[in-house]
Amino acid sequence: MASVQTIPVEIDESSGEWRLNGTPVLVLPREDMAQLQGTVAGSPAESAWQAVARRSARQWCEAEAARSGADAATVFARYLDSLGQRGWGRFELLYCRPGDCGAAIRVHNSPFTVAGARGPRTCRTFLAWFEGAMGWACDDPDLFAIAEERACTASGAEACEFVVRPGVASDDD
Repeated sequence: MASVQTIPVEIDESSGEWRLNGTPVLVLPREDMAQLQGTVAGSPAESAWQAVARRSARQWCEAEAARSGADAATVFARYLDSLGQRGWGRFELLYCRPGDCGAAIRVHNSPFTVAGARGPRTCRTFLAWFEGAMGWACDDPDLFAIAEERACTASGAEACEFVVRPGVASDDD
């Protein structure tokens, strides 16, 4: 049985803008978002899409840390909870290590892998969100976060599984 969670939607009477937990949101069907993301995947626009997703995650984490004073690992976990509250799936944090820029996450019920979604079924948007959030949380300023999908429900896995590991900027890049 599904649990019911009530999250107040704040609607600005003058602009019509919707907000959840203070964040402006749009409401659209999962299939439409999956199609949009699938259309961008592999296209020239994908790098811009991923940059926006990384920046969005980083900004969310910065704002949550400023608001709550919570440590980086707690903010990272809250970010995943926030994604789940917005319908992006059920996120299971396996570990989060800001000290070495590492994390592992399972995503159950990803909207990007739903049966009947038009276009390629891929969870590539999650990669950028995880990189942005862990990039913010990472203790070492010389490291950056690289996310990788290890398993996907679109390929028959029970859940989509991701790891985040550290990357190091080099003079050769």
